[in-house]
Amino acid sequence: MGSSKCSALPAFDQALLNWHYRSRHQRLIDFPNAAFYQYKLITFPSPEFGRGAEGVRFVYVPDGVYDRGKSRTNRREARTVAEAVWKHLRDHGSHRSLGVIAFSQAQELAIRDELRLREKQDPVVAPLLREDAQENLEHFFVRSLENVQGDERDSIILSVGYGRDVNRTVALNLGPITQTGGERRLNVAFTRARSQLTVFASVQPEDLDLTRLNRENLGAKTLQDYLYYARWAQPGQRRSDGAGGGLTIRRFRRGRAAGSRPGH
Repeated sequence: MGSSKCSALPAFDQALLNWHYRSRHQRLIDFPNAAFYQYKLITFPSPEFGRGAEGVRFVYVPDGVYDRGKSRTNRREARTVAEAVWKHLRDHGSHRSLGVIAFSQAQELAIRDELRLREKQDPVVAPLLREDAQENLEHFFVRSLENVQGDERDSIILSVGYGRDVNRTVALNLGPITQTGGERRLNVAFTRARSQLTVFASVQPEDLDLTRLNRENLGAKTLQDYLYYARWAQPGQRRSDGAGGGLTIRRFRRGRAAGSRPGH
């Protein structure tokens, strides 16, 4: 992210950011521009806008189960993410870089486990998974939300991980997201992609009952807003600005005009 007056993390949100030259698709920056920068970022419409698979995608994993009391992982979602990583590397090789951001360290390890299980299946793809190899340093990574800052890649995959447990209950202890500054960590994750960002989640935004949290918990609210946005913004999704239409840019603008954070 470029800036005429830019400060280092974690105080980056205090900087006056004027340019956003990383994103090659408008959908990638619409949400952060509205939710964090009060539309102060100068963005440029993509020549590919509205076509293809670029921009933001939402992938719902309906059978994902969050192992809340034990491993604190979502193995089914980790497996789905690993399959997507494998497909990306098989389709693009080293020509299109990829980053995977898990919303907890436990989920990061679960994704790594699933990738290791696949290494022997494809001798062509397996070398591309070795993050410590010199040729892969700028090509591929798997990291947790706490450990991503300046990294950017052509495509980014987000794995929420949190979701319904074996009792079908959605707990709202969302690790670093519900801690102080969780919304800033999410903003970093949301702005790592140059061309495509795909969110994998085992919950729909409606599943997050934020009435059970302190109203000042901006991390959980930001996550819910972004899930609405990703579902609405993905290619081929029918747009609606009605009451049940999700988080549209028009709603962002109404929130800004009312003097509140967009989406509230």
